[in-house]
Amino acid sequence: FRTDTILQAIDDAVKDGMDVINMSLGAPGVTLTEDEIITVAINRAVEAGVIVVTAAGNAGPDPVTVGDTGAVTNAISVGSSDNDRVPASPQLVIPATSTTFTASAASNSAGAPQIRGSLRDAGLACGPVTGLEGRIALIQRGDCTFETKFQNAAGAGALAVVVYNNQAEPARITMEVGAARLQGLLVSQGDGESVKQRLAAEPELEFLMLFSDFAPIDPDVVSDFSGRGPTLNLEIKPDLVAVGGAVITADSGTETNRPETSGYVLSAGTSLSAPAVAGAAAVLKAARPGLRVSQYRSLLINSATRFPVNREDFQVQQTGAGMLNLPGALTTNTTISPVSISFGEYRGQSISRQFTISNLGRSAESYTLTLLTADTLRPRISGSTLTVESGDSASLTLQLDIPNPAAGQYQGIIEIAGSSGSLSRVPYWAGVRSSTPSRISVAGQPFTANTGGTAQILFRVLDSGAFYLLEPAAEITAVSGGGAVVSVNQLGAQYPGLYLARVRLGPEPGVNVFRIHAAGAEREVRIRGER
Repeated sequence: FRTDTILQAIDDAVKDGMDVINMSLGAPGVTLTEDEIITVAINRAVEAGVIVVTAAGNAGPDPVTVGDTGAVTNAISVGSSDNDRVPASPQLVIPATSTTFTASAASNSAGAPQIRGSLRDAGLACGPVTGLEGRIALIQRGDCTFETKFQNAAGAGALAVVVYNNQAEPARITMEVGAARLQGLLVSQGDGESVKQRLAAEPELEFLMLFSDFAPIDPDVVSDFSGRGPTLNLEIKPDLVAVGGAVITADSGTETNRPETSGYVLSAGTSLSAPAVAGAAAVLKAARPGLRVSQYRSLLINSATRFPVNREDFQVQQTGAGMLNLPGALTTNTTISPVSISFGEYRGQSISRQFTISNLGRSAESYTLTLLTADTLRPRISGSTLTVESGDSASLTLQLDIPNPAAGQYQGIIEIAGSSGSLSRVPYWAGVRSSTPSRISVAGQPFTANTGGTAQILFRVLDSGAFYLLEPAAEITAVSGGGAVVSVNQLGAQYPGLYLARVRLGPEPGVNVFRIHAAGAEREVRIRGER
């Protein structure tokens, strides 16, 4: 999108008297948010009384991957949690032996009729393939989008597609196949390799693809693609999450050029979870008119349902305060400012942050405060109980005073229980820096480029506390595909911690693999060369 177009749209929305703006858009967060003109526009819209909801972006699961609009302090930034149901146990079956492989369905395939036929190995299917007429294409995941694989299989006359994973762990994903018309299933890496072995021995072996409706699953999972914090300003983002994984949306077939459409398609992304929160904001403002934007923002964020703090994968930089809870936002009379507490970089000094509890109710409210964390580094709250009169506010402090903390991220939730039955949650976070690289976070890369042409890779080197490191300097090498590294440069203070690598792809079509490494941290980037 063009920035001037978005700025004009924000202006128009404010002038037209819109109550809520949803921004399911954004660019990689490569600069400090306050330096961007779109941040100024969002803040001025908020000052004008408009609730602004932004998508956290789909660049996860690495830290520091929240998009530029998702990092704006005064916006409500929304990450994605998985749906509580997915297509129920689709299966790939070998009828002759009653062998069954568990699968997940493509975005266009939930509830599709069964498909029967023999399989043919089509490799990665990232380019034109042949020999699939009347067959089911067996394709390995990787190097190009699912939609590209499905379209190439369709071009070769395939009946359907079976994709097998390229990593040992089963991925809880829905294959987004866009405009592709072929139905498909995703099986595990091990099952896919087993099928390949059977095909080598029995090329005409018949398979049965079974699709089905939806079944419940654990919803306490942040979607793998959801952008994570901290922001470059070391704030907690997203502010909360809503369902953005395996969402059933309308599909007219017009934009996807699919005249034979079921009317619905499975979609995923923070571009779906953000509108859910924007809709909740509209309901909240209609039900409770006359409040300030900051109060609506707190009611939505701080009433969120918490993720289990004792989970090994719990991180407030993934979930914010928790999952959207509109009934809670409608009924609670408690607001908190700020909605989250970041200590930023913690070096073992004594540091405190103040937060204010306000009572919007008609009678006094007594509060009990509890600190929830699985970490050994525990901040202290200046009080565990307090009473706030109707229309009044009271402030408390959260203090860290722990010498020589180990490097890493420390987080938790302050749970504030009101005597009226309300329950509010304020997430907090602190990071402790180290000099040891922990991971490479890729901020931007193309998935395809012209053979023999150049491409750019944006990345950061992060430590265990999610801080970027400039030393030891990162290096990048060409691993396969005939490509070469042209240059690697740090981009300077305007782009905190960001590296720009320029690479040249090999002269022949195919996958080019480049390896980024800094001390013990390593990451491979794959770019497919196409003529």
